[in-house]
Amino acid sequence: MLEGIGLDAGQERIYLALLAAPARDAAELAARTGLPEERVAAALGAPEGRSYENPKPSVWELVVESRRTTPVFSAPFTLEGSVTR
Repeated sequence: MLEGIGLDAGQERIYLALLAAPARDAAELAARTGLPEERVAAALGAPEGRSYENPKPSVWELVVESRRTTPVFSAPFTLEGSVTR
């Protein structure tokens, strides 16, 4: 169903499970989706797991969500993006 935006079957299962009900962590989401916890953790945490190399032309809305998921108060992450025509 979501292959058109670049998600594989596993990523789609994770996405739909999160839409149905939030999960506390990757282990809970893995139990709900039947996917290995490592696969779920990689999909949730790896930026390359959430990128679209060849998206279909359309109108895209980009949403950046920020929430603290660890007790660390600073994180060495940055967000970069570009739009080309």
